[in-house]
Amino acid sequence: MPREQEAQSLEASAYRYLGLLYQAMGNRELAVKAFDQAITLATDLNLPLAEECQKLRSPHLPTSPPPPPPALQ
Repeated sequence: MPREQEAQSLEASAYRYLGLLYQAMGNRELAVKAFDQAITLATDLNLPLAEECQKLRSPHLPTSPPPPPPALQ
């Protein structure tokens, strides 16, 4: 993969993680914007990441992560 494409692939991945972070913080609007950026870059490069981000930006997903499991005793 040429350097420019590799850099764009990393950028798409970074937007995916940013979207996950915003989603975990409960900021659905910024999460969707980040996922959209990842989708655009990943689609241009024909990366499977585009499909994953499309699922993540689905309006049916919760806006916050599930609660942590109970502490082990």
